Amino acid sequence: MSFKDMVQQDVTTVFLNMDELADLHNVNGKEAVCVLDIVTVAGISASFTMHSRNAQYTSETMMVGDRMLYIKSDFFAYPPKKEQRLDIDGKAFVILDTRENRGLMEIHLRNIRA
Repeated sequence: MSFKDMVQQDVTTVFLNMDELADLHNVNGKEAVCVLDIVTVAGISASFTMHSRNAQYTSETMMVGDRMLYIKSDFFAYPPKKEQRLDIDGKAFVILDTRENRGLMEIHLRNIRA
């Protein structure tokens, strides 16, 4: 088994394992095993950068209360796009940034306030 195969296997067996990091959430009306993380650093905004195959991507500035959703890439029929709405557990979010990384979709979300 190659290293890439092992990393791909770890997406499900470790990262998206409900006994480890993941939880069950309702994403756009469909149950999904995923990781929903919240930015909690009080009073500080920070940019995050991801390196993938020698490319560097910098997201919108992350703010306190933003969420990062990590979910299997094949969960969506079509990859979600920036500025689309995404409903998670009955709450509305707007997508600020998305990227696919070895079978895992990373989605930067901001709460839609009424």
